[in-house]
Amino acid sequence: MVKNISWLAVALSVSLASAPTWAGKVYKWTDENGFVHYTDQKPQSGTIIKEMQISEPRYTPLPRPSAEKQTQALDKQQEIERVRAQQQAENERVEKLRKERCEAARKNLDILNSTARVRVEDKDGKDRFLTPEEIVERRQRYQDIINAECD
Repeated sequence: MVKNISWLAVALSVSLASAPTWAGKVYKWTDENGFVHYTDQKPQSGTIIKEMQISEPRYTPLPRPSAEKQTQALDKQQEIERVRAQQQAENERVEKLRKERCEAARKNLDILNSTARVRVEDKDGKDRFLTPEEIVERRQRYQDIINAECD
């Protein structure tokens, strides 16, 4: 289908480009029997001749967008594509962080559920064990993260 349209466009372009070669003189003459003839060659002398001038076909070319408008449209399209690429990259980054957070919460919840005593490092850099209340609070926090972040 596209091939046919391409060939049609080429044929139309060639025919329009060769239109000026069609223009020229045409002679109208009548022979001795009264028949009217049209020809591009001058008839024999002694016949009645009417010379006609055929002008070039007239057509109005379609308006073409200016180079500036084309450049602006291209710039706008490139800007849209750039913004889409940025949004895609940001979405991928957020999705990666969400998955990492989900995995960390699952891992921490498994640790809290599998061991009786959990040792953590406090603000001073010293190790200490979590109290039962802290364990319950952290289990709830990790479960909330899992509910929010995991599929």
